[in-house]
Amino acid sequence: MLTARCFDSKGNAGPPVSHTYIQLASNARKFSSNLPVVVIENLRGGGIPADPHRDAYMAIYEPGEDGRTKLTNEPALDTRIGIKIRGSSSLNRAKKAFAVEARDGYGEDKDIAPLGLPEDSDWILYAPYNFDRALIRNALVYELSNHVGRYAVRSRFCEVFVNTYGGSLNYSDYVGVYVFMEKISRNKDRVNVTRISADDNT
Repeated sequence: MLTARCFDSKGNAGPPVSHTYIQLASNARKFSSNLPVVVIENLRGGGIPADPHRDAYMAIYEPGEDGRTKLTNEPALDTRIGIKIRGSSSLNRAKKAFAVEARDGYGEDKDIAPLGLPEDSDWILYAPYNFDRALIRNALVYELSNHVGRYAVRSRFCEVFVNTYGGSLNYSDYVGVYVFMEKISRNKDRVNVTRISADDNT
């Protein structure tokens, strides 16, 4: 990751600007999918912890004109993030779920709109595993709920790579099919309720 700041003629600093480049091994250059692909680059940080969020980078690739997603194409979205393992009883599963916070150059929350979903900073990479071997149970019920007019988290299927120890991204960093979905939160595009205060006691 390269980070720089620009200065005006009076020496005033502008916001930091970052660019991250992912080096692809030959097997990753050949990879393609009919699903979007999410790449998490942990900046040689080692294993992702359960707490707190660790600094990382996320790139999301979407299918091109041929209907295939390739890592050699430009990402549709890329951003700094904070990431941690999500869950309690699922912490020791081989396939980890992740909580993701999009961040700006100052490390503050930043709203993004990945995969056509409404803007927000908080997202979940849900890992269907032993209780959902079909990989679709939660996503199907959420989608049905939204179709009948009852809010449920919106979701998109994707394939995920997580590079935790640096070096070229390769197929050994592939962790499977995930569900990229909204985190439940109070928001006009999520759970649209008014914040209550200590005075709301009737």
